[in-house]
Amino acid sequence: MALNPVAYTEHVVRSFLRQLTAYPFAHARLHRQMRELLSLDEVDARLE
Repeated sequence: MALNPVAYTEHVVRSFLRQLTAYPFAHARLHRQMRELLSLDEVDARLE
């Protein structure tokens, strides 16, 4: 079974983002800034 590097990278990134966003930031501005810098709203839409 060959390892697909693109699929593996997507899995790693998705896992990282899930862990990063599992708990909300206490400060709303920092939470918004994190979502903007990581483009999480765009990523969420693409992964659905």
